[in-house]
Amino acid sequence: MAIPTLLVAFLLILTGVGGYLLGHPEAGATHVSYTALIPAWVGLALGILGAIALNEKARKHAMHMAAMVGLLAAGGDGFQLIKTITNTTTAPDVRNLKIVSMSVTLVLCVVFMVLCVRSFIQARRNRTLGK
Repeated sequence: MAIPTLLVAFLLILTGVGGYLLGHPEAGATHVSYTALIPAWVGLALGILGAIALNEKARKHAMHMAAMVGLLAAGGDGFQLIKTITNTTTAPDVRNLKIVSMSVTLVLCVVFMVLCVRSFIQARRNRTLGK
């Protein structure tokens, strides 16, 4: 499960950096908000945990931490996505970019969580069967 974690981490980093680079400054601001980089920070955390999970002895704890990071990111991102969709005061082009970035992040985190749960179930089955 370490390799899929590293892949999801890479995609989240691309999402965050891409959202930041494609973003437009809000009215009166001189730069894009640094919150556009949140998916990249989540991806960095998952990347570190995925790299730790390459070590057999640390895999279980690293993957449980990675699952927790994915769950928190999915929950927080889902909440913020709802707030962004219902917010009509933001400029449409900025709002649309936020919605796309948050949606990609949410989908990646949910898919990651599904993969984690399936992996945990399989590991439990293997342990009970004595493999």
